Amino acid sequence: MQRVRIARHYKLCRLLGAEAETLGWEAHQEWEFRTRSGVVRRLDLVLVRGALALVIDVTVRFEFAPDTLAVAERQKVDYYSPYTNQIATKLDGRKVLVFGFPLGARGLWHEGNYKATTVILSRTDSEHTSSSEIVGGGHIPPLPPPNSPNHPPISSTTSSS
Repeated sequence: MQRVRIARHYKLCRLLGAEAETLGWEAHQEWEFRTRSGVVRRLDLVLVRGALALVIDVTVRFEFAPDTLAVAERQKVDYYSPYTNQIATKLDGRKVLVFGFPLGARGLWHEGNYKATTVILSRTDSEHTSSSEIVGGGHIPPLPPPNSPNHPPISSTTSSS
């Protein structure tokens, strides 16, 4: 069962990275850096475009409680946010934004994922000031639901399971 969960996780990272690449991002999976204390950390997905780098930590969780996915998002952001300076240094001083990207094991989409997808879909990198503004709601409005006529188009990439 563990192997199946890992495969699903990597597939989600690949799909998100491939979609971001179609929008002009450079995607790096399992990108690693060393903390000041010498510990090696591997990031699920790092997207780089211009002066901006997005750290996206994907997780799939069973929806045991109404806030399961919100808690997972916060845990991921809290875990990697202390390392943004080291990550930025390794990425030539780019601005680093950290996102948790939780998905429900039964297909539930976490509304907070629109924060990351809004940045990925954006045309410019200069409008994003800090991950705390984005995570806290900031000035970036959430995308409308995918079935809404106002939602940006989603490309139809297919992948075999």
